[in-house]
Formats: sequence, C-alpha cells, structure tokens
Amino acid sequence: MRPRRIDVVTVAALPAGLVAAPSHATERHPPPRRIVENLDRGLVAVPSGKGTFLSRRLLGTEYALPQVLGSPRTGGTPTGDAIAFNVYEGGRRLNREPVTRSNTYQDDSRGTGTYIVRALVNDHELEPSSAALDFARGYAEIPPAAADGYTVQHAWPGDDLDGESEVLVRTADGTTFADSAKVTANSPADQFISVNDGETGTERTRQPVPDDLAADGPSGGHFGIAHLDPDRPGLEGLAIQQSELGVVSRFPWYYYDTGQRLVTGEHPADPTSESDLDVGRGSAADIDLGHPGYAYWTSTADVTRPGAGFFNVQDGKVSTTTPSVNFRIWWDGDKGAELLDCTHVDKWDPKTETSTRLFDPAGVVSGARNATPFYGDLLGDWREEILAETGDHTALRLNTTTEPTKTRIHTLAQNPAHRLGWTVRGCLQST
Repeated sequence: MRPRRIDVVTVAALPAGLVAAPSHATERHPPPRRIVENLDRGLVAVPSGKGTFLSRRLLGTEYALPQVLGSPRTGGTPTGDAIAFNVYEGGRRLNREPVTRSNTYQDDSRGTGTYIVRALVNDHELEPSSAALDFARGYAEIPPAAADGYTVQHAWPGDDLDGESEVLVRTADGTTFADSAKVTANSPADQFISVNDGETGTERTRQPVPDDLAADGPSGGHFGIAHLDPDRPGLEGLAIQQSELGVVSRFPWYYYDTGQRLVTGEHPADPTSESDLDVGRGSAADIDLGHPGYAYWTSTADVTRPGAGFFNVQDGKVSTTTPSVNFRIWWDGDKGAELLDCTHVDKWDPKTETSTRLFDPAGVVSGARNATPFYGDLLGDWREEILAETGDHTALRLNTTTEPTKTRIHTLAQNPAHRLGWTVRGCLQST
C-alpha cells in the first residue's frame, strides 16, 4: 500500500504562530520562512462514554487569524477564535452553535454515518474535511512488515519534500537493505545514518555518525533545552551526566542557561559503588502549577543523596519525593503536563506527592528503557498520541486521548520544537 501523500507549504514563522506573511513584509526584507507539512484536519472518532469523542486539528496558519483579520473582539491577539467549526454525522449537523472554544466534541446522539467537520471563517462555511479516522476499537493498528525475532524500538514520521516517507536508521558493516545491497566498513565501530526509501526499503544516501566525542570515553548523558523559567529571558536546560563503565562525571546533573550553570547536583561524598554515582535519567515538565515555570528531577531514588529531590526552576528544591522519570506527555487537556512511563500515563499531584493513573492500555508492551516506539501529536487536537507494540508483536497500536478540553491551541505538529522532537537523536529519553 502506498503511503498517503504529504504536501508541503512554506509559511512565515512569527511569534504568534505559523501564519502568512504580514502586510509590512517586503521583497528586500522578507520574513523568515519555515517549511511545514500541509496537514488536513486529522479528525478522529473514538468510542467514549455513551457516544463518540471527536477531535480535530486547528492549524498553525489558522491560529493567528485574529491577528490577520484584526478581530475587534480579541484586540488582534491570536487565540484561534476567528475560526469556528460545524460537526456533521451522515450529513446532519450535530452542534446548535458553531464550536469555537474547543477542538473536541462529544457526540451522544443516536445517529449513524460518517463524521466530518467544516470550518467557518467570517460566518462562511469552508470545504468539508476528510472523513474521520474511525478508532472503533478505541485505537488504530498498523501491521509492520514481517521480521521474525525483532521488536520495534523506534518509529518516527518524516518527509524529504517529494511526497513519500523516508526511514532513517543507524547502520554498520553488514547491514543489508531490501535490494540486497550491503554496508561495508573497516570496523564494526564505524557506524552510519542511512536514509531509506519508505516504499522500497532501498538505501538512498548515507552519512557517517560523528565520532568527535570518542576521545572522551563512553560517559553517557542527555540534554533538554526549552524556555523553562517564564521570568528569565532566553532558554534554559537540564543536563544529565551519567557515570558508568569506570568513567565518573564531575557532577550528576545541572540546570543551566546559555552562559552558566544555575543549579548543580552533587555526588555523595562517600560513594560505596558505581551505582551511587550514576544518574541514568532526568525529566523537566510543567507538572506543578503551584510554582512558576517547570519542575525537574532525576532518577536518583535515595532521597538522602545531595542531588536527589523535586526541584522548581525558581523555588529550588520543593520536595524529596519524585514521580516517574521517563517522558512528559500532553494528555488530559489542562495546562499542566502528564507523565508517560512504559505504556501508561500518570498525573502528578504535588499536594499529596502521589501519581494517579489516567491511562493504562491493555495488550501493548514497552520496549527498551520502558519506552514506546513513538509518542507525539499525530492526530486530532494538540494532545499527543502513543504508538506502542502489541504484546504478540504483530502490530503497532495507536492510542489517543478521549479527555475533553477547553484549551484550544494549534496542532503541535506545526510547532517547530515539537516537530523536531519527533526524531530521536541519541538517547531515547532526550526527546
């Protein structure tokens, strides 16, 4: 089966979102341009409660419409409210008033038929969307190509602008492609990134993996960079410094900005083993809305260690208890983040210092490092989907949230930082 064609559009990257070029742009001084996929509504229908939960995309180009149209109601502030939606089932409109405050809709009617949505701009109804993707079993399944003895570790979407998907894999001496071509190298340590044709499985091009850090030994680590402190200009980051295979880091972790370490974790003064020095993971997420900005924590389980605890970017250490330390995910629809570990989603409660399980699907398994092959905003509104392998290794199963939300922002697939995070580069936990 040929993959669905993905066209590409170029839009201006503005603080308000991805919108068409403003009127003051000139040929001599054009605005910066960014290439993004030309996405459709991504409408999805999932059984929920007594009916069906519908979720759709608001596009980056639509999110800034009030700015472009000069909406007096919003004072020109981009909110996405300039575009509304009508929801149809079998040709029958379900909503009494146009939907403006959410990208979701719960249909508890008894009608039948295919779901579509139609956007309204300035009270003018636009072309209908494609039919909703039907998650009749609560999920969709993607059967991978047969590969006995293998499990899926990574999966990611991508396109090099020709309308067909590519697959990037790490290869080494002996790797064989679909046309029987092989990688040859002088040493097993010589590794490459190969770009493969997604339809035929043949290699298109190859680049060597940089080895400029080889002289520093096998010390692991990963770095996360974002605007973690809302009151501090620029970006901040959390860096995890592992100690393993006899290589000991100077410190287990640090919170930093572009010019300095702001907070530095400490190793125990008298370690009794290598495990006392190794910090394998760390996370940063906005899961404690009682403190400004992001929280961050590591996998240091022993609360007596100097580097252990739950920290806030402004208020420092606020607790000795920490939640799971794997991935952050947007799932339940409020403005705080949730946590993805293995295949389940948890909500951290900073008041009780405990987690509540929001989603725990049956029949799927996680892979190496308690991770699923992929998670990200693939369908529906701005929340993220989880792609996990079935327990019998016969399919990849895609799950999406059915939690309603009044938070209305454009699809994260057209947020450059989120889109970049779809591609794993190095440590799986760095995404």
